[in-house]
Amino acid sequence: MLALVLLSKDMIRSRMWLQDKLWSSSAPAQGAASLRQELSGLGRHLSAFGLSFLRVTRETVAIDAGLIEADFLESSGLPHRAELLEGLDVNDHEFEEWLTLERQHRWGFGDDEQASSVVARPSISAVPRGVRPTVILEPFKVIAGDARLDAFAQALHEEMLSLLSSMIGMIELRDATRQNAPTRGHVISGSVRNDGLLRISAQLTEPEQQLCLWSERYRFAPQEPFTVIDRIATKLVEALQLNLRDGEWVNIWAARHTTIEAWEAFHKGRVCESETTREGLAKALDHYRDALERDPGYLPALVATGFCHLDRIRMGWVPDLEKALDDVRATCAKVIRTDPEDFYGTALRAFLLNVQGETAAACELMRAVVEENAVSPELLGYYAALLGYDGRWEDEAAVNRKALTMTPYPPVWIETNLALALMFLGEKAAWIHANNVLRSEPTNVRAHVVLTVLAVQSNNQTLAHRYGEQVKQLQPGFKPEAWAYRPCFRDKAHYRFVVDALKQAGL
Repeated sequence: MLALVLLSKDMIRSRMWLQDKLWSSSAPAQGAASLRQELSGLGRHLSAFGLSFLRVTRETVAIDAGLIEADFLESSGLPHRAELLEGLDVNDHEFEEWLTLERQHRWGFGDDEQASSVVARPSISAVPRGVRPTVILEPFKVIAGDARLDAFAQALHEEMLSLLSSMIGMIELRDATRQNAPTRGHVISGSVRNDGLLRISAQLTEPEQQLCLWSERYRFAPQEPFTVIDRIATKLVEALQLNLRDGEWVNIWAARHTTIEAWEAFHKGRVCESETTREGLAKALDHYRDALERDPGYLPALVATGFCHLDRIRMGWVPDLEKALDDVRATCAKVIRTDPEDFYGTALRAFLLNVQGETAAACELMRAVVEENAVSPELLGYYAALLGYDGRWEDEAAVNRKALTMTPYPPVWIETNLALALMFLGEKAAWIHANNVLRSEPTNVRAHVVLTVLAVQSNNQTLAHRYGEQVKQLQPGFKPEAWAYRPCFRDKAHYRFVVDALKQAGL
């Protein structure tokens, strides 16, 4: 009964609702009597320990959030993938049905009637998020080979390791040739043979569920094997990103051909950018500049540079605001000259409109993008963020939830933004999603900000100050006004609400 009350939106349930979930097979009068008896016994038990967090009236049962702590409100409370109310057995079909739906909602995988029409239904089974995928690279098998073919297979393995290492921070990489014991995860494997043509087969599998997520075959003339190693290796890495993390977003920038050096620098930048820290963005900019020095026309690196400048503006991390805005405007102008139809570039233009205070126009521009490309979790996440700045929190939450179901391991910032939207809506699920972010990214400042505000909303000042101290440790010199960029918000009261809550928490 305590769990049923605790997991409600405002930690309050009607007595009729509780009766229906715990005594649905009893006659109404008998169910009401059972509930009264249970509440009476619970009240006596709590009183014996001087506890007064339970509030019981003729109509409702509530918990005073300011007087309690609960494991699902703390990032260290539950291990990743822990089942909600695991082991609790209540012999009532109404309770079991509620628990099934609540477990789905816990991870945000239920149908959402608020979802925008531009969002496609998820095409894959969603799994609990919060950890990086483990990727095991097996050596490519040589079929009827010779010394030259053996050397090619070894070179392909080493190049794959090199490129995959640029994604460390997004994946846990394992080299099967150095593993002493079996490891669970996603496996990249394949074979090479020479029967007049050089034939390479490769696949990405999930052995535990017996799934083949991707497979491809390549054929080349025997005289050119070592010239194609880079090409094959990049295709394998892109397949990994497509199926596990970025979804169809990969196809947007993968269509842009560049050198292997620029490609690798770009992906190192993406890993650093995903950290959403001051230091991470600075490192990302260095990698993107490196990519552009190697290939000045590489559009994904150019657009990513613009987004880094925008993120620094939105986080209050720029010493010269006008110069930073000029940098973004210059980048947008260059992108338009290069390819005015590029989805990624259009998203950049939308966020430039947003920081200039034109949020409604930014939403419309981004909506046109996702209507054409509704299968990219990253583009949907961008659209969702703009909806939030426009004050449409329910729409933002709905679009973020769809984005999170499109790949097994979506970018962490999408779930962070979902937690923020749910916080503004007063949904208890905000705690769950913010803590889930911290399980995979313990230094995420924005998730700590969300938890700080949630604790203030719950009148739990002890917890609020604890989270506030963690924010200060993670970002020394943090100021409440710098939690976001005020002009981004159409309704400045939303920005101010968080500022005021952070000050209440001692920041």
